[in-house]
Parts: sequence; C-alpha cells; structure tokens
Amino acid sequence: MSLRLVPSSEGTASPGPARTGQPWTDADYEALLDGCRRGTDLTSLSEELGRSVVAVLDRARRMLPVEERGLPRDRALPRLRELLQQDPDYDWDAAMRASPPPRPVEHPVYVRRGLAGLQPEELLAIAEVLVLEPRGGADVRRKVLDAVRAEGLTTALARRVGDLLVRDAQGPEPYDDPWPPWADHGPSDPPWAWDDPGLDEELPPTR
Repeated sequence: MSLRLVPSSEGTASPGPARTGQPWTDADYEALLDGCRRGTDLTSLSEELGRSVVAVLDRARRMLPVEERGLPRDRALPRLRELLQQDPDYDWDAAMRASPPPRPVEHPVYVRRGLAGLQPEELLAIAEVLVLEPRGGADVRRKVLDAVRAEGLTTALARRVGDLLVRDAQGPEPYDDPWPPWADHGPSDPPWAWDDPGLDEELPPTR
C-alpha cells in the first residue's frame, strides 16, 4: 500500500475579494455612489465592487467633505447616502481632492517655579526678609543669593540692605540707619563681601 501526502489547507490564508489591492477607478466610485443611492447593503455592495467591507467603508469616508472624515468608519456609508439624498450632484471628486486644514500650532507653556519663577522685586523682597529675619539655614540663604546674582540684582540688593546679609549670617544685630553708608556703592567699587562667588560658610566679620 502506498501513501500519498495531501496538502492541508489548515493555516493557509483564504483569498480575499477579487479586486483587493487594485487601484480604484472612476467606474468603481460611480458604482459605489450608485449603490448608495439604491440603498444597497454593505455586504452586497462590497461583493459588487469586488472589495472588502473595510475597503468600501474607508473609500466612502474619503469621499466625505474634509471636515467629516473623522467620522467612525461604520458611519461613512450612511453619511455618504445622506449627502447624495440632499444633493444628487454631490461633487465627491472635489471632496476627495480637498486637503485637510493644517494642524494648529501648539505653543508649549513653560511655567517657572521656585526662585526662578519670581519677579525681580519679589526676589529682592525675599532676600531682604532673609537678611532681617534669617530663616531656613545657610543653604536657603545661599540659594537666594545665587538667584539674586544670576538675575543681576546684587547692586539693587546692596542698596536695600547694605552688608546686613553678612552680619545677619553671623548673628542678628540691630541696625536703625535707614540709609547706610554702603548705599552709594557702585559697580566700579570692590565687591561686597557677601557677593564673592567663593564665599565660605564661615563669613569674616565686617568690623
């Protein structure tokens, strides 16, 4: 007895509709429109066109006005039928050639937080408060001073508080003169002790 192997069809893909993958012609579009006008159901229409159901729905959606192409796929054919009922001479070709509007340009909004988000006057006010009533330790005062320096506000802070930042860092000391002699310190004068980028934790006494 001889054995003959018979190829199994299990696992092989079934052939698709006859015209799957072929370009759509004007005759195809007219047949699709004619089927819509006659109220042909989707399955029958896809068989007439030799296309898959998904292909017919996708093509119908492309024939809608550009602003309606975002409709769900299953709503494309009913909507195309409504347009043809409203306007028998619906210009589907012009609708397909219309380009969608460009996407709106989105401008990201960057929110600055912490010290970087403060206005100059706000930053100066906080620095002045830390001079008069130190809080948070040396690290906090260091961060505020660095922010003041980065914003170019060291001279402005000096005019407001003079060298109180140095003396308050070593311990509070009353100071009643509202306009200290350091107020006329200019950019050509030596830098304040507290404005030295290499400032150490242990600050030297000012007098």
